[in-house]
This record gives sequence, structure tokens and C-alpha cells, in this order.
Amino acid sequence: IPCAGVGSRLGSLTTSVNKALVSVDNRPIISHIIDKCPSKSEFVIALGYKGEFLRDYLELVYPKTKFNFVQIKTFEGPNSSLGLTVLSCRDFLQRPFVFVSCDTIIDEKIPVVESNWIGYSDNSTSEQYRKIRIENGKVTSILEKTEEFGIDAFNYIGLAGVFNFEAFWKAMDSSADDELTKGEVQGLDGLVFDNLTPIKFSWHDAGNNVELKKAREYFRSEFQPNILEKSNEAIWFVDDQVVKFSTDTNFIQNRVKRSEILDGYVPKIISSNKNMSCYRKTRGTVPK
Repeated sequence: IPCAGVGSRLGSLTTSVNKALVSVDNRPIISHIIDKCPSKSEFVIALGYKGEFLRDYLELVYPKTKFNFVQIKTFEGPNSSLGLTVLSCRDFLQRPFVFVSCDTIIDEKIPVVESNWIGYSDNSTSEQYRKIRIENGKVTSILEKTEEFGIDAFNYIGLAGVFNFEAFWKAMDSSADDELTKGEVQGLDGLVFDNLTPIKFSWHDAGNNVELKKAREYFRSEFQPNILEKSNEAIWFVDDQVVKFSTDTNFIQNRVKRSEILDGYVPKIISSNKNMSCYRKTRGTVPK
């Protein structure tokens, strides 16, 4: 899961957090992705912009999950690219793996990688997305955003299963220029003639403000708490946990002390780090 970029398309929402921590249904986007992965999955997370917050969140909320963190040195400005990020993770990906963008949310479970496959959706014909062309149940080409596409072309959603990882990395190495501009698609191009199967998903793009708003409306729970969005604070509900985040380390540490002093009267904090605290969620009722 490449999470190194600054998330500029989300504007002020990423002023203080990595884009993978932007909330949808009061949960970070990356939690939606993790929930859809096969059980006992091992994750390779590329870190860059505000990466320390993302790492702290994952280690706090998923203490039993195996994460391999890769620090990307150049994640913004000249010489930064998705291709560089993917190549930086190569050592951890010398086996079949799933590539998934950190702003891709789907309804279905992510399949186990037993063959080469690529995720697509037909819910938009926007020119902002790459397309795949499908013939006879196989992918025949992956189209750039600038290429013309017809009725047989569908949105590539930033999700793919790479079974033949040797061919993927060979394709990534085949052109220094393309690997920087095309990112993981350069590697996926190498699988097109190796039985690259298209799989259709119900896809929600959370990578820009317009599509993020649609995703938030789609996932809005009936009794979802109404939490005011702040640039430097957040409250997330993940399974039975409540996670509070703040860029102010003193605020978090004072909350931890408060929990100790008022033990039995306020929620007991079960884990914390510099910028986050976590306690169990308790169902309450509102008097009529």
C-alpha cells in the first residue's frame, strides 16, 4: 500500500495527516482497505509525508498484524514518483502480492493472489482514471489517461493481484522513464500477455474531494456520530476501539493522565503513543 504522497488533491484534509488517515465513516481509509484483505495478511506500507502518524496508528490499532514499513526519502517535489515508491518496496515483494492504492475503497473482499488479476469498475468514464481494455475475458491493454478509449474500456481502480512477480519487476526495470511516470502500471504492463484477468469491483475513489464526498455519503452509517472535522485532531471508531488523534502531544499525554486520575469515572485508556490514545467503545443511550 503506497502511502508516501502528500495527498494534494484532498486539499486541507491532509494538512496534518497522511492521506491514508483521512476519515470515511469515522474510520481512516487504510482501515477500510485492511478490513477487505484476507485474514492474517502481511502488509508492506510505503511511508513518506506525515508517515510517523500513519505508522503510529497502525501499530496502535493492529498490534497483532505484521507491517513492513518502507521509508521513502523523496516523496514530494522533483524526482518523486509512485514508480520510485514501488521500486523502494521491491525487497519485501519477492513473492505474489496485492497492490492497492491508499485511496481505493471497495465493497468486496480482496481475493487471494493465485493468478494475475487487475481490478476495474465501470461506474465512471472520467478521463482522470487509467482504463483497461478487455477482450474475451482478458485484459489486452492498459490505457493512459490521455489515450482515447471506447465502450470496451473500463476504469482501472488502483488494485491488482501480482502472481508472476518476476515478470512484474522485469517490466518495472525495462524503462527508467516509464517506471517513474506510470508507477505500478509499468509492472502490470508486463503481465498483460501473461493471462491478466479483469475482476470487477464496486469501487469508491477517495483520492479527491469530489469523489471523497461521494464515498462518505455511501458509507454513512444510520447512527454515525457527527464529528466536526478538524485539521489537527480526529476521532476514529475501529471495531470496538475509539482512537483519538491530535498533533498536540501534550493534549494526548494529559488525556492519559486524566484517565488514570479519574479511573472508574472516565473511559480507561488501554494504549497510547505520542499523538494517539485508544480506549474501548461502550454503547450508551440518550434519555428521551
